[in-house]
Amino acid sequence: MRRVGIDTGGTYTDFVVEDAAGLRTFKLPSTPHRPEEALISGVRRIGSSIEVAHGTTVATNAILERKLAKTAFVTNAGFRDLLTLARQTRPELYALEPRLPQPPVSSEDSFTVPGRILPNGSILDPLDVSKLPDLSAYDAVAVCLLFSFANPEHELAIERELLARRPGQFISLSHRVSPEMREYERATATSFNAAIGPIMARYIEAIDAVAPTKIMSSAGGLISTEDACAMPIRTITSGPAAGVIAASELAQRHGIARSISFDMGGTSTDVSIVDGGPTFTSLAEIVGLPIRQRRLDIHTVGCGGGSIAWLDAAGALRVGPKSVGADPGPAFWGIGSELSVSDANFVLGRLRLESLAGSDARQFRPERSLQAAAKLADALGLAVENSCERVVEAAEAGMCAAIRKVSSKRGFDPADFVLTAFGGSGGIHACAVANALGIAAVLIPQSAGVFSAVGLLRASEAWEESLSVIGRDADWQKTYGLLAANARRHVPVAGAAAVRTADMRYKGQSHEIEVLATGNLDDAKAAFRRAHLESFGVVFDQRAIEWVTARVRVETAMPSIEQTFGQPTETTVNDGEVFWQGSRIACRIFAGTPNEVAGAALILLEGSTIFVPPGWRSMRLADGALRLSRR
Repeated sequence: MRRVGIDTGGTYTDFVVEDAAGLRTFKLPSTPHRPEEALISGVRRIGSSIEVAHGTTVATNAILERKLAKTAFVTNAGFRDLLTLARQTRPELYALEPRLPQPPVSSEDSFTVPGRILPNGSILDPLDVSKLPDLSAYDAVAVCLLFSFANPEHELAIERELLARRPGQFISLSHRVSPEMREYERATATSFNAAIGPIMARYIEAIDAVAPTKIMSSAGGLISTEDACAMPIRTITSGPAAGVIAASELAQRHGIARSISFDMGGTSTDVSIVDGGPTFTSLAEIVGLPIRQRRLDIHTVGCGGGSIAWLDAAGALRVGPKSVGADPGPAFWGIGSELSVSDANFVLGRLRLESLAGSDARQFRPERSLQAAAKLADALGLAVENSCERVVEAAEAGMCAAIRKVSSKRGFDPADFVLTAFGGSGGIHACAVANALGIAAVLIPQSAGVFSAVGLLRASEAWEESLSVIGRDADWQKTYGLLAANARRHVPVAGAAAVRTADMRYKGQSHEIEVLATGNLDDAKAAFRRAHLESFGVVFDQRAIEWVTARVRVETAMPSIEQTFGQPTETTVNDGEVFWQGSRIACRIFAGTPNEVAGAALILLEGSTIFVPPGWRSMRLADGALRLSRR
């Protein structure tokens, strides 16, 4: 069986095929309206006897675009407006009429049922399913009852009743989706899981019919299509998660302990801290709403190669989050007319159309980029090239802000990290972003244009289980043993390792610190004290410590990729020019990767371009990766 990594992006769908001949890649334009079509077309092009590892955007896009299944929400009597009331936070502190995020399910589609379970799992009021309204008109139902993670009896009874009324209805129960405390975040996760369930099921049915497939989860591990259908919420940031896994492995291979994963694709840029390994979070956010769901700690900003440049009501230049995507695509594709970041880079000479793998340069219409740039230049009152440079600078400012959010705003100095840049557009902007953040070195993989798809081939199978235990007399070893057994049912591979962690806090605190749970409860408390001292500079010896949540991750060994993309070759194409800091300068252009080159230079790889600006130097490493550093 040949292994194939397939990463569906907003503009291109990337394919990496591993077979006896080595690794080979190709790209196909994505098909946003029917995302499975590009994947199926690529699989048929590869042939039979393959198994697929897939990073998908279906769940994410369904939520972002609000193209969701008709969903009902069921909770305890008296809590009907749980999703609407939310946490009462104000995203705009001084706005008289703040624009609040739209809840996943409206109040009109929210229903209640009598019954109440206490924090310790005991039943205060019995459940009365006869009071459950008729929900057969809904495609999916989300059920989130108070403290169901302590006792799921009532949620299971509601599920039985709903399926008896309408067999096959998609039911999402909170004790399965997010068996953790804080009912609002658990409710949003459960609701989104229900709302994207039928959509994900149709998509997976289509792709599973052409090849056996595993799906990348948000937590950086491959899961079965059955699990992805039951828990589609675990596939949000599926593609970017594969990129972080690949970036972490690349950094480790080169002896780099601390790096920042910088993945710039067609519609967005995804950034994440790699500090000895990928970093995780248990509280994610999508469309401004928090969801209690374990995943890699990735921050996404709507700024990619396809992001559109526009002027706001005050005449200020903005870039993104709206993108040209794969339909109509950048202006030089000859269909659209709006100026994207890729169009601006083309006008500046920093993007060469022959570097776009999977495309025929003779079909491009470069004059369309110039026309779009001229239109924006007239509105700004600038020369065409100057206006395009402003667009690029605005895009890079957005990327820098995203990196600061995961670094300096969390106590990390970006200057202590190496920037690992990839994606079709990452290499064009990496040095400018590094300059702005004080980062001294950039690492770019040989396969930068399809690096997330490479990460899919590097990813292990993994599944995580969690359970909030606070307020109950939970047995330490029994709890972790039960979670590990549940996780192993999803990863039935002999020798899969189980990693135990615990969320701990001082009594009276509202948020937790995650620590390893390798020993007993006392060992975890000692680890918490050390972590609290490191994070906050203080430790309270006399204050009680609470064990809040237990977590177990079962994971197989990371598969190795024995084959390579072949030895890179250096071929000088010609001498050209790029527009840089207000004027045109000479620039050498290479197809393939030179051993060493000083900027200004363009290095054209398959599916990506690297811009080495003046003041920077590029050196090729043994595995074909490039290390860029300031001279």
